[in-house]
Amino acid sequence: ALNAAQPVGTPAGTIGAGTIRIAATRDVLIQNSGDARTRAGFTAGLGGLEVTAGLDGPISGGALLDVVINGRVQLPAGGFATNNDTRDLVRLVPDLKALTPTSAVNGCVFGRPCSSGIGPELIAVLTGIEPLTLDELEGRDRLLQPMERLPLVLLQRLFDFGPLFSDVDATDPVTSGGNPALWLALPPEPKAQP
Repeated sequence: ALNAAQPVGTPAGTIGAGTIRIAATRDVLIQNSGDARTRAGFTAGLGGLEVTAGLDGPISGGALLDVVINGRVQLPAGGFATNNDTRDLVRLVPDLKALTPTSAVNGCVFGRPCSSGIGPELIAVLTGIEPLTLDELEGRDRLLQPMERLPLVLLQRLFDFGPLFSDVDATDPVTSGGNPALWLALPPEPKAQP
């Protein structure tokens, strides 16, 4: 999740300074705020980025520091070192021995070659693909059958922004005074006296 590309990248990231110095004892985590092509998260100026293992860390015999960060560092000639080039510009105090073996900058692990986004382990997996045997295909189909019988629930949100009640305007003309059958009977007229 820390290295996942964002739909709309923010190259400057969320942390920025001319010089960034981080001291930690267990974890240094900076999420990727960049898109699929350029990782981001921090922007360090010409002073660069320095990560120091704290007093409770490996210096005093504690746990190794896990560093998973994404970002960029400004170059003296202008522009920024991004992606794989950023790792070599991050200073580690005291040294690489203070970090876990999976510590990385922009997905590039410290102490290993990092010339592309695909590591040697992934290349070995991709080249070692073999087709499934007939028994494996049948076994896979047997496992999928119960899942095919599960109900498929599609969650949708429907919003009705119309008013709850609406007053209907009367636009029909009035052509009569009503129904005479519903009128009350008139009282009888008084008789004239002779």
